[in-house]
Amino acid sequence: MAKPMKMTKEFVTPVALMTATSECDTMQQEVDVKTLRAMSVGRKSVKRNREDGSRRGVVSGAMREYKVVVLGSGGVGKSALTVQFVTGSFIEKYDPTIEDFYRKEIEVDSSPSVLEILDTAGTEQFASMRDLYIKNGQGFILVYSLVNQQSFQDIKPMRDQIIRVKRYERVPMILVGNKVDLEGEREVSSGEGKALADEWNCPFMETSAKNKGSVDELFAEIGFLTELSSSRLPSAWDGMRALLGEGPS
Repeated sequence: MAKPMKMTKEFVTPVALMTATSECDTMQQEVDVKTLRAMSVGRKSVKRNREDGSRRGVVSGAMREYKVVVLGSGGVGKSALTVQFVTGSFIEKYDPTIEDFYRKEIEVDSSPSVLEILDTAGTEQFASMRDLYIKNGQGFILVYSLVNQQSFQDIKPMRDQIIRVKRYERVPMILVGNKVDLEGEREVSSGEGKALADEWNCPFMETSAKNKGSVDELFAEIGFLTELSSSRLPSAWDGMRALLGEGPS
């Protein structure tokens, strides 16, 4: 089986926010300008791998694209979840990731869409790269292993980093406890995961990359949350332009 394409420099450094009055500064925190521009500018056609990996097609410029970043410490199953979703296969052997980039076509809110998924490094030596991933990401999947209590603790500062970089808290994200197939070795209860997700005001799911438990539902949900967040941006952007005296776009 051929592995889906790896990312090289697919994510582009986001544009700087406009300088505005103090009233506008608050609103800027709610707006991802890069997403707004992507919504208003026609995208170039891009190639994608089909789900069965046997053919290639061309994605229409009208197709929506959502950038999803998968975060978590090493060995929690980030790559296994992503590859299971994209190819339908399970990675048996743990191979530490630096960064891998995947694309898959799905339907989001009944519209043909593409998820661009960045599977990130979980090791501390690559932690400095996370700011760039976060700046360019639109939706986030935060993964811990429910058979590893330390991985549950490690995910908390990653969420804090997202809020710090994005500069607002209403970022589309899902907290995920992976490896539910190893129930007998569980170290993190479902209640602990749910309580943390409630604190963060985000959805919580438990998954199994091995038997594909809730994997498709996970990526469908992050696509929906990202679309929901993006759909709110134009009115906020128009409001900011009005404050700047530019009028609606």
